[in-house]
Amino acid sequence: MTAINQQLILGIEATGSAVSVGISRQNEALGELWLNPGQPGGQLLLGAVDQLITTCKIEREQFEGICVCQGPGSFTGMRIALATVSSLAFAFKLPIYTSDRLTLAAATLTYQPCKVRVIQNAYKGELYHAAYDCTGKRPKAITPMELITPENLLPTILPGEILLGEGVDLLLGQGFDLESTGVLIDRSPPRRPTALGLIDLLSDQPAGVYDPIPLEPLYLRASEAEINYNIRFGDST
Repeated sequence: MTAINQQLILGIEATGSAVSVGISRQNEALGELWLNPGQPGGQLLLGAVDQLITTCKIEREQFEGICVCQGPGSFTGMRIALATVSSLAFAFKLPIYTSDRLTLAAATLTYQPCKVRVIQNAYKGELYHAAYDCTGKRPKAITPMELITPENLLPTILPGEILLGEGVDLLLGQGFDLESTGVLIDRSPPRRPTALGLIDLLSDQPAGVYDPIPLEPLYLRASEAEINYNIRFGDST
């Protein structure tokens, strides 16, 4: 059975403060492009895809699949990325492969003997968090992704664990003393989720087929529109 790592794949990661677009052919990176930090418009993201296609000397029609991160993360970035990917997939009848941002971050640190925690800023005084076993080639979730406050998270962290993610900077900036807990903090550039890293994470999956069902962002929290609707009309669930 054909796997993703035997195909020409486009990857898009737009859940953080910066956006990356990457292309890989048969598990070999052809190129990666970074957009300026901030939330790109759809045309800007498509322009970046076309720019990278030109640089790599390929055509859109040659792609055999698209990898995209569903979140959690930037509301605007996720929406634009998923809409762009859905449009490209529809136009060329391409399968879409997805992962979440926390697992993608954990995948940058493999063959580690200790637990790895990924912490991401969820705003509103909360964090996105998940813990992983990274002793092998791919991260294995130990805990499900969750929304949690810093006060509830810190007592669960044990000495020797590794902390990744931009949420670590938030905790340090708010005066939380992480180093006294005996943890290891890795905020080096190689730990940043990227489009090529996303393709690599998903590369062992079997090749799929085009699916017209729309992609939905992974929020973990109700959107402002949902919250306002429930306040006004009541929760229908």
